[in-house]
Amino acid sequence: MSLTSHIRQGSKSPIGRFFLERFPQVPNMTKQINPQLRSASTLRLADHTPSHVYGTLGTAIDYRIRYYFAVTPSERLKARQGADNLVLWVMYDTEGEVDIDPVWELVHSFFESLDATLAEIQPAGRRLEVKEEQVLARYCYVLALFDILGRAGWTPDSPFTGIALALAEKKSVEELLAIPQVELVEDLCAMSRLFYDKCAHLLSQTAVLNLNPNFAGSADIGGADADLIVDGCLIEVKTNIQPMMKPEHLRQLAGYLLLDYDDDFDIRTVGIYMARQGLLLRWSVEQFLRLLTGDPFASVTALRRDFRTRCSEWLATLDDQSSQQTLGEQNLEPVTA
Repeated sequence: MSLTSHIRQGSKSPIGRFFLERFPQVPNMTKQINPQLRSASTLRLADHTPSHVYGTLGTAIDYRIRYYFAVTPSERLKARQGADNLVLWVMYDTEGEVDIDPVWELVHSFFESLDATLAEIQPAGRRLEVKEEQVLARYCYVLALFDILGRAGWTPDSPFTGIALALAEKKSVEELLAIPQVELVEDLCAMSRLFYDKCAHLLSQTAVLNLNPNFAGSADIGGADADLIVDGCLIEVKTNIQPMMKPEHLRQLAGYLLLDYDDDFDIRTVGIYMARQGLLLRWSVEQFLRLLTGDPFASVTALRRDFRTRCSEWLATLDDQSSQQTLGEQNLEPVTA
């Protein structure tokens, strides 16, 4: 279960309950932020756009924005893990009836083509030409689909099986890149241009080389990787079609901050970039925690310690449940003479 899953479960999860207990001022904070968002223009898609497409676009623009800062080697991308999982997904779901060699070849060819394209257009630190931007948008959309598979993992009757099989059916890189319709490509291009227009000043600052950073505590809650850390600022990218800050966004940002148990990333400010409104909301760590807790003396060190304890307690509960289940299964074994 990921950090966001815990947060969405609220009081049903010990981790989600931590955020409700320790950050009671989140609703008041959203009330202060949302008037600013409502007054901003919002990039929109057609009303008939399926809701799941927005999630894919959100992941795609994360990839695109990271390429403004640096090119992460493809083997280190979450999408690469998803692409490798695609082969296993096809094996399991088709019970081995589909030849997986063409799928392996397709995955290899896609990332080889991606690396060559990035080497050619050199997207870091600059505004691309229109055709270059469109090509990169298509790659980012496909990366987003692979990313989804990497995070979901295969399970029987998974809702993501359709994505896996649709990708596996493609015969070439060109067919993969043709998946996003023109309006989706233009939407990504528009968000990319807006980011450059509003945040180009960030591109001269030092970004963490791992442009999808994991934290010391990420494994403790089943996975958590942030979008960007730039010049000591932890930034989450959100693509809300409705111009509003959701409470879970602030709790998620706080969670990432606390999961950096040992301050490995030296985070001094935090921010949320609203990609469809072109607004970057930033706070110092001290200000952010004061606003969330209502406590003028809130300490990131103390909160990290308490959160680490809560995560350890939750993990211990899981271990106990697993041990009891194993013991129960052993007791059910038939006794033989």
